[in-house]
Amino acid sequence: MATRLDSTRAQVALSRQRQELLVNENRREEARLALLHAIGAEQSLEIALTDPLREETAGITTPEEALASARRERPELRALDERLRAAELSIAANRAEKLPSVGAQFQGGYNGNHLGDLSWNRTVGALLSVPVFTGGRISAAIAEAESFRRELVLERTETDRQVEEDVRRALLNYQSAANRTGVAVENERLASEELDFARDRFSNGISSSIEVDNAQASYVASRADRITALADRAQAYFDLARATGHIRQLIDQKERP
Repeated sequence: MATRLDSTRAQVALSRQRQELLVNENRREEARLALLHAIGAEQSLEIALTDPLREETAGITTPEEALASARRERPELRALDERLRAAELSIAANRAEKLPSVGAQFQGGYNGNHLGDLSWNRTVGALLSVPVFTGGRISAAIAEAESFRRELVLERTETDRQVEEDVRRALLNYQSAANRTGVAVENERLASEELDFARDRFSNGISSSIEVDNAQASYVASRADRITALADRAQAYFDLARATGHIRQLIDQKERP
């Protein structure tokens, strides 16, 4: 039903697809080795992916909710808050050394030359310490603690800005990936309809096999674009979970240490 030219073109297209298949198989093996290396497994093991490539849906939709969650859950911000609290306590402790301190001491016992004439004696003492001259040690300690606290405040501010940038960037990437996924799904549907129409036209003798080959190539390309879009959306979903501090919630409870 096809001319020699059409069949030759089909054979050329098939040869190109086989060549691309070899390249993709090699990439798959490289990805398998990289994954086994990342999880610390033997390089000779085979991998069976159990999770389907599906459209992940993020629970946070607005930047305000995402930022609030990130500022509450991100571990680096929580660690800096604890360090700031410790610095404030250090300042308060150093300032307290300028205050007078009062101490009391009591000591009692028996004293005598012989066991029969022991008498009860006791000593009571009190001590009042006023730090009048300390050589500037307390002031220097307070200044050092306050300087350290200011450094932590600056680091906390910069980290908060970085967290906000991470969240907004992750939201943009996720929204872009979600939009690309919707477009890719629609393109695949249209390419499938185009292939059906081309086959009908060819079977009825209206068009040549070239039209079917082109429709098949378009359908294959649309499916590849959909897979890529789904992979990008899944990656953006995990990036958003990391940016908002919910990455640990994606790990199964039984796998947590």
